[in-house]
Amino acid sequence: AAAGSGPQLAERAGHRTDIAWRPSLWFCHDPRMTGIAAAGAAELDAALNRFVTQGGLPGAAAGVVHGDELSWAAGAGFADTSAQVTSDPGTLYRIASITKTFTGTAVMQLRDAARLDLDDPAVKYLAELRDAVSPFAAIEAVTIRRMLSHESGLATEPPGTDWSVPVYQGDPQLTLARPGDIVLMLPPNVQHKYSDLAYQLLGEIVTRVSGIPYPRYVRELILDPLGMSATGFEPLDGPLLSRRAAGYSRRPFSDELGPGASVSASVGRGRPVVMRTRPGPVDLLPAARQDDVSWIQHSGGLPGFTTSVCFDPRQQVGAIVLHNGTCFTAELARELAVTARRLAGSAPSAAAVPAPAQYRPLLGLYARTGLGGGVLSLEWRAGKLAFLIPEIPSWQLALEPTSNPDVFIAGPGSDFSGENVIFRRHDDGRVISVLLVQGTYLRLDHLPSPVAW
Repeated sequence: AAAGSGPQLAERAGHRTDIAWRPSLWFCHDPRMTGIAAAGAAELDAALNRFVTQGGLPGAAAGVVHGDELSWAAGAGFADTSAQVTSDPGTLYRIASITKTFTGTAVMQLRDAARLDLDDPAVKYLAELRDAVSPFAAIEAVTIRRMLSHESGLATEPPGTDWSVPVYQGDPQLTLARPGDIVLMLPPNVQHKYSDLAYQLLGEIVTRVSGIPYPRYVRELILDPLGMSATGFEPLDGPLLSRRAAGYSRRPFSDELGPGASVSASVGRGRPVVMRTRPGPVDLLPAARQDDVSWIQHSGGLPGFTTSVCFDPRQQVGAIVLHNGTCFTAELARELAVTARRLAGSAPSAAAVPAPAQYRPLLGLYARTGLGGGVLSLEWRAGKLAFLIPEIPSWQLALEPTSNPDVFIAGPGSDFSGENVIFRRHDDGRVISVLLVQGTYLRLDHLPSPVAW
């Protein structure tokens, strides 16, 4: 659940919804078949078809990603049962709470641009929170970081929400107009407590800090640069409008399907974003271990739609399941992701990709000063910039770029994950050192081989 600019009602196939505008996204897949799909398409197709047919469901679409590619995508069942429109990889579905990844991305972009700090209290940007009910701590304890990681203590839903009706008040300005209804249910930073309210308020922080309404910010600074042309908020344009799936809910005490009330929004091709914050790491998408693999998984649901994503960031594989009903989709997402990981392990290695020109001056050896020393080798491996320890071949720390070309984020799978990695340069532009977490490593320009310190 993200934040937007105003309430509205939506209509679909003659059914007016009972739910106020809750800005979330629709999702579609492109029918591409590359890489691991060549060996596993039949197995993946069978799993998706089994999910729909054995559950008596209206329809679903799913995709598998490997690296930067959507390797497999398929649809099963119907996008619209009454019109007998089949579901396919181009069908648009609502992704509900998976929209949080876009909100988190926007917040981190503003952090990278030094427009905000993750440890800033939310009240710094949302003055209305000064009048919120905070029985456990000063309202300043509700920070952006704690909202991102669902540790703010804020209520699960905005005031007035009742999903059995369903009623959802999705406009953050209306929420903030009644700050006395905003309540901390737990002390901040005590436990994980999932909060749609926190993300609604984060969306409003994006709007106020950037000066751009949240839906337009997501479009102009996230979706357009990524080429996600089938992604966005309502009102949908004509071509996208015709690709929407109808949402369905089971009628009580029956296997009959009825139309599900839902809100209008849109989404298109692209892959979910996993954000990590410091200290941590703390994932916006929670991790679960299975067979010694840390899977990053999250689901989203609205009346008539359910969505799940599941990823292994180490092996760069994952799966997305989109369903126009209310059946639990997380198990299928995990099944597809596990299959993809197995297929990727037996797939031939990808062709070597040259290091981008902007990264080449960074490559080389770096020696730590003090505290026992040590040498790291910064290399371009498997399409990523990564630190390696020459004496320990199994150790690797991938770096994820930010908007600053000299600042990176330590990638997943390490004690350093989520920390800043900052390169420093001489006045003439030469790289002279790197600050990795709490230690400085000096660039060794003239040493031909690693040195034992």
